[in-house]
Amino acid sequence: KAVLRDHLRVVQLAYKAKAGWQALRVENTSQRDSDGTYGPPKTAALEEAWSVTEALLATIVRETREGGADFLLAVVSESRQAHPDPKTRAKLAEELGLTDYFYYEDRVLELASRLDFEGVGLSRVIRKAAEERQECLHGFDNVQSCYGHWNELGHAVAGEEIAEAICRLETRKTPALLPPLG
Repeated sequence: KAVLRDHLRVVQLAYKAKAGWQALRVENTSQRDSDGTYGPPKTAALEEAWSVTEALLATIVRETREGGADFLLAVVSESRQAHPDPKTRAKLAEELGLTDYFYYEDRVLELASRLDFEGVGLSRVIRKAAEERQECLHGFDNVQSCYGHWNELGHAVAGEEIAEAICRLETRKTPALLPPLG
């Protein structure tokens, strides 16, 4: 592990990004979005964390392509975004001081568009499924319902969306077997 960290720039960049986000999490114990943790960055530290994250993704995409592979990035949902009850979501957003539950996902997907790699945002998909089914896609019966990691249903919905993104990637690569009609 230390050998990789000391010799591979992309691993060093990942460690720097991780340290930056961890430091910000410790600083932001108020559970309010006053500094832009969930929304547009309002501090130099958060702007730097975003810059490091974006540089890391650009490096990973470039190295993946140089290795002859495709790159697909899935941006996962956070449980507060995907609560099945809109009133509960609104209350949580108000408590956090959020105006946009999807800032980070939209920013990463914009980067995907700019760097021309496949990005799939799962937050809106998970939220829509939760609302339609009136079920939580995060959390488990033995812990706080609707909070934490995806549950079985959340994994199923996310897996379907990721599978569709992989199929889109493959479709773009595969030449048409027959010439177009007409």
